[in-house]
Amino acid sequence: MSQEVYDIIVLGLGAMGSASFYQAAKQGKKVLGIEQFEAAHNKGSSHGETRIIREAYHEGSFYVPMSQKSAKLFQELEKETGQKLYEKIGCLMVGTPDSQTILDSKLSADKYNLPYKMYNSKTIKERVPAWNIPEGFIALYDETAGLVYPERIINAHIDVALKKNPQARALFGTKALSKKVRKEDGLIEVNTSKGLFVSKQLIISAGLWGNDFLKELNLPLIIQKQSVAWFENDDSDKKLGQLPCYLVEYEKDKQVYGFPNALNTGVKVGLHKEGPTFKISDEINYDQDPAFYDRIRQKISPFIPSISQSKIAKQAVCFYTLTPDGHFIIDFHPQNDNIVILSPCSGHGFKFCSVIGQMAVELLLTKSNPYTYFKISRFNPTQKL
Repeated sequence: MSQEVYDIIVLGLGAMGSASFYQAAKQGKKVLGIEQFEAAHNKGSSHGETRIIREAYHEGSFYVPMSQKSAKLFQELEKETGQKLYEKIGCLMVGTPDSQTILDSKLSADKYNLPYKMYNSKTIKERVPAWNIPEGFIALYDETAGLVYPERIINAHIDVALKKNPQARALFGTKALSKKVRKEDGLIEVNTSKGLFVSKQLIISAGLWGNDFLKELNLPLIIQKQSVAWFENDDSDKKLGQLPCYLVEYEKDKQVYGFPNALNTGVKVGLHKEGPTFKISDEINYDQDPAFYDRIRQKISPFIPSISQSKIAKQAVCFYTLTPDGHFIIDFHPQNDNIVILSPCSGHGFKFCSVIGQMAVELLLTKSNPYTYFKISRFNPTQKL
């Protein structure tokens, strides 16, 4: 009996993988998605109820068109599902006048003629009464920004793909163990805990498990543990529509970020790129450190003073997968253009997942990669498969 052959296997159905699975299904491909946990699980990087989506992008102006395209794709997915996936409520970027958060956000906004407003310690209360901006800080309000709901989006990508393409299949609770390119026909074998699967092409979107599955490349990826807290707060100006999303550079290159009480679970706050680091997934743990949550409260309280007295309603742990330069990997495997590697998070990836899924499938269809900023060659990977 001959082995069933898929057009595309997508390894990992988190943010980027679920979007790739959805886009492959839209193209009519016979696609298999493989996920070691359940859909929209809380073991990786793609959970936590909310994520910021913004266009005045201080990480690089080349991200602006991607963010704009991603927002449109989220809105299209909303129409397909009838679910609310995206809220355009704005984002407040706060820092000193010479901070990267302010200077480069303004640079991106000016380059693309994005609407924004500037605030100081006096004028901020006109926009957000709950806020305080200490002396020496200013704020840029990105009117195009908002939030997205990650678990809803992941489930929507998977559900629509399975519903609209009878050739699409998703396996959960299935751990990928190894991959192999067959010499005789070039097909790709993926060995899993539930058997062997064969495909013409492969998208690897393994998140924090990327180093485990791509050992031959010796990629310089670092896993960083992140902790977030939801603070109890019943004040009306902390709720959706009153308090925007926010990103505060409270010290040079150190940021605290957060959201309004979007789902009536509390005001969510986290510290960006702070926490212990690991090289491989076997080293990680999901332990919660009370001292870290105290630090979150300490860093946001000067800007939202009422949080200093608020109780923590709940808390969670997630993980970033970081590249050395903070930018994404969206590229072919160095030795095989039938394999695309996605390791895009670096702590700011979810907002782009819808467009990155589209980019990944386009790479496989066109066998060409125009995305210079995201090429894997900048890390000089070991080139052996």
